[in-house]
Amino acid sequence: MNDIFPGQTQHVAIPRIQRAIVTQLQQVVDHLFHIDDLLQWVAQACTQNFAEVAAVQFWSAYTSSPQHLRLQLRALYTNIPSILPEALTNQEIQKQVMQVLHQRKGIMPQSASDLFSPYAASLLEQYGLSHWACYFLSNSALLPPPRNASTRDKAPMPLVLAISLYFQQSPPPRLMPAISIILEQSIMIAKRSQLVHTS
Repeated sequence: MNDIFPGQTQHVAIPRIQRAIVTQLQQVVDHLFHIDDLLQWVAQACTQNFAEVAAVQFWSAYTSSPQHLRLQLRALYTNIPSILPEALTNQEIQKQVMQVLHQRKGIMPQSASDLFSPYAASLLEQYGLSHWACYFLSNSALLPPPRNASTRDKAPMPLVLAISLYFQQSPPPRLMPAISIILEQSIMIAKRSQLVHTS
């Protein structure tokens, strides 16, 4: 996907970028054949068009038993090609994501050093990732399993997602509300395009 507004995230541009991303998704959704493709597209769009956003992850959870909730990484896009996967998927990040899913409540952008151990924070900061947030998203639709899911994991799951966002600086106040609108609208588009199962 091409940058819609490359290199600018002034306060006045945020609503325009938000609207442009949703409009472009409506135009390309017919070429997306799995919900994970749509999530990947949204991760890429947010990373490429909001200057402060350096990486976006979509996490879902499934349960193999009532006591065991497991995370699945459904989509990831970063504009830092050299980043080590461990920097974005380590146990500390997964622990924060799991907390968001358990509490059904997001985490607003905070300094990485306030959220993570010195080691995990320094791992992020060496790539210029100084702030982290996690958005909680749920819907009455059912989330299809990942395309490569094993046979025992093929059942649809409740659509409950945690969206992990990595920033190179503290984002402007209007950015998270704009991203939340993009995320909510993306699920509506997915429902209309039958990329998720409606109950």
